[in-house]
Amino acid sequence: MRISVDIGGTFTDVVCIDERGELHIRKALSTPADQSLGVVDGLTGLAEELGLNLERLLAATTLFIHGTTVATNLLIERKGARLGLITTAGFRDVLELREGTKADRYNLREPYLQPLVRRPLRIGVPERVRWDGSVQTPLDEAAVNAAIAQLKAANIEALVVGFLNAHRNPAHELRVRELVARAGWDVYVSLSHEILAQEGEYDRISTGAVNSYVGPGLRRYLNNLVERLRGAGLKVPVMAMQSTGGVLPVDLVIKHAVGSLTSGPAGGAMAGGYFAQRGEIGRAHV
Repeated sequence: MRISVDIGGTFTDVVCIDERGELHIRKALSTPADQSLGVVDGLTGLAEELGLNLERLLAATTLFIHGTTVATNLLIERKGARLGLITTAGFRDVLELREGTKADRYNLREPYLQPLVRRPLRIGVPERVRWDGSVQTPLDEAAVNAAIAQLKAANIEALVVGFLNAHRNPAHELRVRELVARAGWDVYVSLSHEILAQEGEYDRISTGAVNSYVGPGLRRYLNNLVERLRGAGLKVPVMAMQSTGGVLPVDLVIKHAVGSLTSGPAGGAMAGGYFAQRGEIGRAHV
């Protein structure tokens, strides 16, 4: 059995290809309070249609792919985690200054989008890595520990760490994560070089902020889902759809939560390309 599940705002769709290659489709009402319940309802209904119970269906499953709008909805509805940022001293406003651009750059009255991290929760610490990865200013660990204590006291749910040129030398960002763990702070952490390893501090830090903003909520959902499916008999890993058009195992999806944004449209595009190729339909006919 190969199964895929996609959660929508109203319905949860379950699609199965059995051992004979036959396609089976089942719909269930989505359950916004805990979307994993809607998934289990859909799978239970599918099992009944096939003359099985849920345990036998999942035990016979060889591939399980999941698509979800959880991360996208958290961002659009601004219902993500309460964030804190630790960055290079003097650069805490990079999320507001952006790159100096707007959607309508000549409209001087157009407001900038509000950053995901409030200014009092963005803390700069002394450190500096040059463009070539060499260290100009060592990381001030005392300042980092003070920042950790301040953000922890502010009930931060997820942390972003973004230093200049960390993609060239990530040692300072990695050290901050070690200091967070040493402080006994169980908080979701995004390091900018792990989320987007490219030039440009705004791109890296803003992408890291989005990752931390949706990460805790996506983690809660996926952990609930995996726990329910494992308890019901699923043996294979749950693979989640990514915006790249590919899939990742759940543990990696939780760490790189930003990859789940707009994964639904990406899946549709990949499917369209696949069926066009099977039907030998060229671009000129699309």
